[in-house]
Amino acid sequence: LENCRARIGQDWTLALPVIKDLDRRKDHAEVLEICAAALRSFLYLREGETWELQEHLLIERAGYRVGGELDGRLLDLLGTWQQAAKTLDREETSVAVRLQSDLLKGWRNWDKALAAFRRVPEPRFSPLRERLFAQWRELVAKKSLGDFLYGTDVFASKSNWVRALADAAWEGEDGRG
Repeated sequence: LENCRARIGQDWTLALPVIKDLDRRKDHAEVLEICAAALRSFLYLREGETWELQEHLLIERAGYRVGGELDGRLLDLLGTWQQAAKTLDREETSVAVRLQSDLLKGWRNWDKALAAFRRVPEPRFSPLRERLFAQWRELVAKKSLGDFLYGTDVFASKSNWVRALADAAWEGEDGRG
């Protein structure tokens, strides 16, 4: 386990047995740290580079890694992370991990994605939801029109309808979102 722990930065999957052991011992605080280290490794972050689960859409950063078949081990890691955060009353982390996990599984399916955003408790975590929703809306606009158009005048002129559609879907039939 110590060898695995020492090499998490090189291979995120080495965190899995460590997390399993820590979870079994109910060392939830250490589970949070190891899960965060594993995700940094999964995202290939360099030394000193940061990435915040509550600030940035995971599928945007990890999309190239999960474009095809989603690795169930990543979902297991996120599930353990969420449970440890919940146990330690770190609600924002727990909510963010669940939202990120749900979006990894279904960001392309608008009904599933919107349902995941609606599960975020209001009003306490509204800023988190709004921040990640804006990123999701931009991602679906980008993917709907094609990555090759992103950043061009064509994208700027045509992406507004996708964003408007996402906003209308969010507002829903009753206009409440």
